[in-house]
Amino acid sequence: MINLSETQGRSSSKDGITVTSLGSGSRGNCLYVGTPVGALLIDAGFSAKETLRRLAVAELDPAGISAILLTHEHGDHIRGLSPLSRRLGIPAYLNEATYRSIGSPSLPEVIHFKTGDHFQVGALRVETLALPHDAVDPAAFIVEWGGRRVGNFTDFGIPTNTLIEAAKGCDVLGLEANHDEQ
Repeated sequence: MINLSETQGRSSSKDGITVTSLGSGSRGNCLYVGTPVGALLIDAGFSAKETLRRLAVAELDPAGISAILLTHEHGDHIRGLSPLSRRLGIPAYLNEATYRSIGSPSLPEVIHFKTGDHFQVGALRVETLALPHDAVDPAAFIVEWGGRRVGNFTDFGIPTNTLIEAAKGCDVLGLEANHDEQ
């Protein structure tokens, strides 16, 4: 398990999958998940310049990133989305409610998913799960490649049965559970 708020710049590697937290917290959130056949970012909460700087510090090549997945619309998760997506020429994957709530930004490509479904980003399979948070349609992600699963659950306060069951099947799990309306 990776405690995202304590791992900035540190990587975990499991059988060809590299997971690196570029940062987690109210100043920004961004998780890198890389495999030998492709990589993606989950959230883009830092400026494009800062995200690229953090990738360089972690010795990760931004040219290998093929998509940005968005968990929800809060600024600490989307701050660098448009400029980073345009600069890298990669699509953003987000649900329609999140897209509308951030003002339908201009991006090179937008691919909508329905929370609860799964989709492919190249050879990577991505499963989406509903997550309890004060956003329009927040999503957790599980990225699967080569029989390995990486979960990313951010900004939740109460673990649901669905999240608990999904976490049991993960080889690497990034958690940020700092949200509680009460």
